[in-house]
Amino acid sequence: MPKKYRKRPVIIEALQWEGDFPTLLKFCPSAQITELGDLCIPTLEGDHLATLGDYIIKGIKGEFYPCKKDIFDLTYDCCEEQFLPKLLDEQVECPPEYTKLFVEHLEDLFA
Repeated sequence: MPKKYRKRPVIIEALQWEGDFPTLLKFCPSAQITELGDLCIPTLEGDHLATLGDYIIKGIKGEFYPCKKDIFDLTYDCCEEQFLPKLLDEQVECPPEYTKLFVEHLEDLFA
């Protein structure tokens, strides 16, 4: 019988592909442009094509892979410092002692 699982809260790095290949190469040195002009990202599962607007994600082990914008938007929230209040406002029921630890941990991350 299948079980339900929740993704662990992991911070990743990502860059939206907007056609600026030199900038992308600084982030993802393995990226290539194909003979047809498509963006190719070598992944652990083989080469994947990305189109304009896709996000290129750097995974927790340093691997890269493309992600369609709509899926990215449903899966990830920006956690740059200016977006922390939004993240804190969206907390769901959590005991006060855990909320305090969470806030302290976030402050340490961005100190």
